[in-house]
Amino acid sequence: MWTDIGVILGQGTQQLVYWIFRKNDELQHSKTDLWRLKFNVPIMTSYFVGAWAGFLGFYQFGINVLVAPVLFTGMAGCVAIYLDRQYVIFLLSFGEY
Repeated sequence: MWTDIGVILGQGTQQLVYWIFRKNDELQHSKTDLWRLKFNVPIMTSYFVGAWAGFLGFYQFGINVLVAPVLFTGMAGCVAIYLDRQYVIFLLSFGEY
């Protein structure tokens, strides 16, 4: 992800420098890579925000801060098992499983 962000920013800087020194009327930009930048920056930002929240939570509450992620993961697993079971029952009713 860091590489993608760096490449896109480098390409943008290169095009900006070419635009400044060549005095072109139009700044050329690639819209194909902008989706990658819009996708990667929020992911990296949420990673750092989560790391910071984890650090502050551990500093404040100690090991008990892990109760919330454990409960969330356990509930998500139970929901996934329930839904998978319902889907299998649905397929069995049509004789496709």
